Amino acid sequence: MNEFQLENFTEKEQEILKKRARILSMKAEEEGKKLSEYLICSVSNEYYGFCTKFIQEVFLINQFTKLPDCPPWLKGIINLRGEIISVIDIREVFDLPKSNGNQNSLTLILHQHDIKFGILIDGIDDIIEVDENDIVKEFATFDDIRKEYLMGITNDSYCLLNAEKLLNDPRLIINNEF
Repeated sequence: MNEFQLENFTEKEQEILKKRARILSMKAEEEGKKLSEYLICSVSNEYYGFCTKFIQEVFLINQFTKLPDCPPWLKGIINLRGEIISVIDIREVFDLPKSNGNQNSLTLILHQHDIKFGILIDGIDDIIEVDENDIVKEFATFDDIRKEYLMGITNDSYCLLNAEKLLNDPRLIINNEF
C-alpha cells in the first residue's frame, strides 16, 4: 500500500500541497462554519441525530436483563465485554409509539467521561455533517420533554439530540453509587 509521504514530492510540489492544506483548513473557518458530525437514527418512524463524539458504538441486541422496580424507560442492563451498561428506551422517555415489533433492536452506546448508557434505536439512516449555525432552534411542535433534550432541527428535518444533556441528566441515572 502506498502511503502519502511529503518527502516523495519535489520541493515545489510540497509547497503547493502545504498551501492547499492551509487553504482547505481555513475555508471552513473563513465561512464561519462550525461543523459537527451526527449519526442519524430512526426511532418510531422519527429521525434523531446524535453527535458522533458521544457515540462509543452501535450493535445489535436481542436480549438484556430486566431489573425490578425501575422506571418504564429503563429496559434493563447488558454485559458489554465485561462492563455492565444500562439500556434506556428513548420511546418511553419521549412518549413515542412502540416500535414495529422488531425483536432485534440496535443499541447505541453513548458515553462521556465515566458516564455511559445504551439507547434502543430502530435503525441507522445516515451520518451527516451539520453547521451549527444552520440548526433551527425554534420548535413549537414538540412537547416539553423532547424540547428539553433537543438541540435543534436540521434543514433536512432531522431532530438533533443533546447527548451531553442526556448523559448528565440525574433523572436518567438510576444509582450513581459504586
